[in-house]
Amino acid sequence: FIGVIMAERIVKEELTAEHLRELLYYNPETGEFTWRVSCRGTSAGDMAGSSGSEGRRHIVIGYARYKAHRLAWLYVYGEFPKKLIDHINGDPTDNRIANLREATMSENLHNQRMAHSHNKSGILGVQWRPTKNKFRARIVVAGKEHHLGHFDTAEDAQAAYLEAKAKLHSFAPK
Repeated sequence: FIGVIMAERIVKEELTAEHLRELLYYNPETGEFTWRVSCRGTSAGDMAGSSGSEGRRHIVIGYARYKAHRLAWLYVYGEFPKKLIDHINGDPTDNRIANLREATMSENLHNQRMAHSHNKSGILGVQWRPTKNKFRARIVVAGKEHHLGHFDTAEDAQAAYLEAKAKLHSFAPK
């Protein structure tokens, strides 16, 4: 019962750019936030936040936890992003504003650099097909899968995938 009462009292306020700028300083060249004020165990000048999942930095303001890259967007542009935020260079710890852009889920996946853990070939865009005794290359664009062919070697399949990625994925690293 007490947990329910506590949950009701903790209300996530709508954070504004103005309030964010009062609490934190954002350096667009480094992507780092520092506190302007001292509160709850932090001193003015301390680096804000902590590393969370996948190295992404999180900052707690009030009772709400925010991703630093989303706060960077709010700080610079005055509003939260309407889409996901994509780290252009693929490094989730690099929150420089020049490295951030709005993206759809599909666009954000263009930056994927490693195969999923369940991919037995271990190569992005390449699958081993035991029934054909060949490697299959495929790419997904706007939710639609494109078959690129079957190949004798993983290297040939990967080359086909990378060529298609360069042509079809506008957000992919160049």
